[in-house]
Amino acid sequence: MRAAISPALRACSLSALVALFAACTADGRDLFGVPGGVGMGGAGGEGGGWTTASSSSSGPASSSSSSSSAASSSSSASSSSASSSSSSASSSSSSGSGGGSTCAHEVCSQGDKLDLGCESCVDQVCAQDPFCCEQQWDGQCVGEAQQMCNVVCCGNGACNNGESCMGCPADCGSCACGDGKCDGEDCNSCPTDCGVCADCPHSVCVAGEALDRSDCRDPCVDQTCAQDSGCCTGNPGWNKDCSLLADSLCGADACITTVCTDMPDCCTTAWTQACIDAAKMKCGTGCNCAHSICQEGGPLDPGCNPCVTAVCKADAFCCNGNWDGICVGEVASVCGISCN
Repeated sequence: MRAAISPALRACSLSALVALFAACTADGRDLFGVPGGVGMGGAGGEGGGWTTASSSSSGPASSSSSSSSAASSSSSASSSSASSSSSSASSSSSSGSGGGSTCAHEVCSQGDKLDLGCESCVDQVCAQDPFCCEQQWDGQCVGEAQQMCNVVCCGNGACNNGESCMGCPADCGSCACGDGKCDGEDCNSCPTDCGVCADCPHSVCVAGEALDRSDCRDPCVDQTCAQDSGCCTGNPGWNKDCSLLADSLCGADACITTVCTDMPDCCTTAWTQACIDAAKMKCGTGCNCAHSICQEGGPLDPGCNPCVTAVCKADAFCCNGNWDGICVGEVASVCGISCN
């Protein structure tokens, strides 16, 4: 038989159940051990779940916390984006201003060598003239910068290569005859600076236009070197000062004067073969040089042309060594004969 349960026992049992329920729901779990707010179908289930008052009340707080976290994350992302944008703009600005020169000094100023890459103009110059980036950035480098890069250096206080009193009086001073510089002048306007003009069109050994005694001067080497031995000893050698001295000492060419005295047409109409023959006879010249006096080549015989005689008195190498470019140049400076 089933034992009867007294009212007192029933009341005690009910009190025990209430206490058990309270204890089991205090940690948010229902009587079946399922966390509050989670359905019976599991964490991923939807609906059908039992929730406790405790878990229900914590929902809004959790949502608020998530919202706050999202806002914070959004704010952080926005700040990071702004910072990145600002940094990018700064970098762009820096890059834009980075096109300037980083050279140790301006290309218009002489000084220490300049580094490749410090400026595009320096790269151009040093590609043609490595000295400017390996040794020193001198006046020639400055001049090359002006020519290659279209750099205007006038006004920097230095008269560099490529500048003159004509193009840049601010740096080079005003042009003045007698300053030793043939700038903006020529042999006609300033023979003191530019030398005596070589106006004689050819030697007495060459047929051509008439020879004017006022244009064809006597080389006058013997008299010139008697007054200035340096003109014939190579120290400093025959220069424009020697030409000026010769021009002041002797004047017109003696051989031409002699020929034209007997044959005026040689100095007024044309210098013909007859004039050449007269020069050979009257001046004792052979007119039989191995090559033209206006061409480089082997040494020439001193007696083959009156000009060769004069040149080799001033520069013996031309008859003992080779008739080189310097000898060809001395045809103009010593004899006054143009090779152009």
